[in-house]
Amino acid sequence: MLFAPGYARDTLKLWATFFTNLIAVYFLISWIPTLVVEAGFAIRYATWATVALNLGGATGPLLLAQLTARYGARYALPAALLLAALSVVITGRVHQSLPLLLTLVFCCGFFSFGAQISLNALTAYIYPTQARSTGVGWALGIGRIGSILGPLVGGLLLQMKLGLANYFLVFSTLLIAAALSAFVIRRHQPPA
Repeated sequence: MLFAPGYARDTLKLWATFFTNLIAVYFLISWIPTLVVEAGFAIRYATWATVALNLGGATGPLLLAQLTARYGARYALPAALLLAALSVVITGRVHQSLPLLLTLVFCCGFFSFGAQISLNALTAYIYPTQARSTGVGWALGIGRIGSILGPLVGGLLLQMKLGLANYFLVFSTLLIAAALSAFVIRRHQPPA
């Protein structure tokens, strides 16, 4: 059913969105403490950044659910992923201001984690009842490959010593790809 006529393209686009977003999400989860220290902040602030990321991740889905209900997933989901990309790329350039850094890290979690929860709901909407659990399961499975690669790619980038801004640039590019693949999915939740 996932590759039946009318579903195959949406399935592949959905998988691409899950994969690219979860690479970025798990990069942030795994490496944000290290990157905060590399940016020149004291180690105790690495914990603060982790808390800010997760607070953003906990509150983002609440607002995005309301925006999706009001405007539909076609616009709310790609917009959240683009805002996540913007937050990530700017985070990589902040070296002076701890409050600004923590705010940006909060936004990274808010938009990227929030988009992921919205993706889960969109997946359930795309497929008919008899294929819904299979569709969600496969999308999450493909996304988990991204969640494994995110920390690995982050570690490789750190070994290459490309610089803080470049680490974040790589993952913001993946979030832009996620936004584009989410936007071109044909079946979207309409506004309520």
